[in-house]
Amino acid sequence: MGVRRMGTQRVIEEVRGYAAARRIWVSSHGRQRMSERGVTYEDLRYALMNAESCEEGVNGRWKLCSNDMSGDPLTAVVVLQDGLILVTVY
Repeated sequence: MGVRRMGTQRVIEEVRGYAAARRIWVSSHGRQRMSERGVTYEDLRYALMNAESCEEGVNGRWKLCSNDMSGDPLTAVVVLQDGLILVTVY
Protein backbone atom coordinates (compact mmCIF):
# COMPACT_ATOMS: atom_id res chain seq x y z
CA MET A 1 0.00 0.00 0.00
CA GLY A 2 1.41 3.39 -0.97
CA VAL A 3 1.59 6.16 1.60
CA ARG A 4 -0.78 8.34 -0.41
CA ARG A 5 -3.45 5.61 -0.14
CA MET A 6 -3.16 5.42 3.63
CA GLY A 7 -5.94 6.74 5.79
CA THR A 8 -5.22 9.45 8.32
CA GLN A 9 -5.35 7.06 11.30
CA ARG A 10 -2.79 4.78 9.65
CA VAL A 11 -0.50 7.76 8.98
CA ILE A 12 -0.75 8.83 12.64
CA GLU A 13 0.13 5.29 13.74
CA GLU A 14 3.13 5.20 11.38
CA VAL A 15 4.35 8.62 12.55
CA ARG A 16 4.02 7.63 16.20
CA GLY A 17 5.98 4.43 15.56
CA TYR A 18 8.77 6.15 13.65
CA ALA A 19 9.03 8.86 16.30
CA ALA A 20 9.13 6.33 19.15
CA ALA A 21 11.96 4.51 17.34
CA ARG A 22 13.76 7.85 16.75
CA ARG A 23 13.51 7.36 13.00
CA ILE A 24 13.27 11.11 12.43
CA TRP A 25 15.26 13.01 9.85
CA VAL A 26 14.96 16.77 9.93
CA SER A 27 15.73 18.62 6.72
CA SER A 28 17.92 21.73 6.79
CA HIS A 29 14.78 23.82 6.19
CA GLY A 30 13.07 22.05 9.09
CA ARG A 31 16.07 22.64 11.40
CA GLN A 32 16.03 26.33 10.49
CA ARG A 33 12.31 26.61 11.26
CA MET A 34 12.75 24.72 14.53
CA SER A 35 15.51 27.12 15.57
CA GLU A 36 13.40 30.17 14.66
CA ARG A 37 10.47 28.84 16.67
CA GLY A 38 12.42 27.52 19.67
CA VAL A 39 11.41 23.91 18.98
CA THR A 40 13.83 21.29 20.30
CA TYR A 41 14.27 17.79 18.90
CA GLU A 42 12.58 16.42 22.04
CA ASP A 43 9.64 18.82 21.54
CA LEU A 44 9.33 17.58 17.97
CA ARG A 45 9.60 13.92 18.93
CA TYR A 46 7.05 14.36 21.71
CA ALA A 47 4.63 16.10 19.33
CA LEU A 48 5.00 13.38 16.70
CA MET A 49 4.58 10.58 19.25
CA ASN A 50 1.38 12.24 20.50
CA ALA A 51 -0.09 13.49 17.21
CA GLU A 52 -3.86 13.18 17.18
CA SER A 53 -4.85 14.63 13.84
CA CYS A 54 -3.46 14.96 10.37
CA GLU A 55 -4.51 15.91 6.90
CA GLU A 56 -3.15 14.94 3.53
CA GLY A 57 -1.31 17.60 1.58
CA VAL A 58 0.28 17.52 -1.84
CA ASN A 59 3.14 15.35 -3.09
CA GLY A 60 2.82 12.78 -0.30
CA ARG A 61 3.10 15.32 2.49
CA TRP A 62 1.04 15.11 5.67
CA LYS A 63 0.27 17.94 8.08
CA LEU A 64 0.18 16.74 11.69
CA CYS A 65 -1.17 18.83 14.54
CA SER A 66 -0.06 18.21 18.09
CA ASN A 67 1.49 19.92 21.13
CA ASP A 68 5.08 20.17 22.26
CA MET A 69 6.29 19.13 25.73
CA SER A 70 5.07 22.43 27.20
CA GLY A 71 1.60 22.04 25.73
CA ASP A 72 2.15 24.66 23.03
CA PRO A 73 0.65 23.86 19.61
CA LEU A 74 3.11 22.40 17.12
CA THR A 75 2.36 21.56 13.51
CA ALA A 76 4.72 19.39 11.49
CA VAL A 77 4.64 18.66 7.79
CA VAL A 78 6.11 15.22 7.15
CA VAL A 79 6.80 12.76 4.39
CA LEU A 80 6.90 9.04 5.22
CA GLN A 81 9.71 7.36 3.34
CA ASP A 82 11.85 4.66 4.96
CA GLY A 83 11.49 6.62 8.19
CA LEU A 84 10.04 9.97 9.03
CA ILE A 85 11.26 13.03 7.17
CA LEU A 86 10.30 16.35 8.65
CA VAL A 87 9.70 19.03 6.06
CA THR A 88 8.94 21.98 8.36
CA VAL A 89 7.33 22.96 11.67
CA TYR A 90 5.14 25.85 12.79
